[in-house]
Amino acid sequence: MITSTKPFNNIPDYPEIDTVLAEIRKLPHYIALDADEIARELGSLKAANIVILGAASLFLGMKYEKMEEAVRIIFRNKTEDVIIKNLQALKAGKDFSERQMNP
Repeated sequence: MITSTKPFNNIPDYPEIDTVLAEIRKLPHYIALDADEIARELGSLKAANIVILGAASLFLGMKYEKMEEAVRIIFRNKTEDVIIKNLQALKAGKDFSERQMNP
């Protein structure tokens, strides 16, 4: 499981995050990261979903270079800065997962 530690509360009775994370920690394999904070540090809170994608990239069976190419294609109509920030977000998520797997 790949998840952010900062949930998107889109329902009124969303459970307490500590309860959710305690359940996730019971799983044999998980990556939990603060995708919002990582994206914010990179200068684009909007890239949090790409951070999550990067964290999942090690487990998707797709070459990382293909994912980079897909990011370039998806954001091709945006500015170069947007493309670069999203590529940085992808790498930051991947790097986080690699550190968690190889402490």
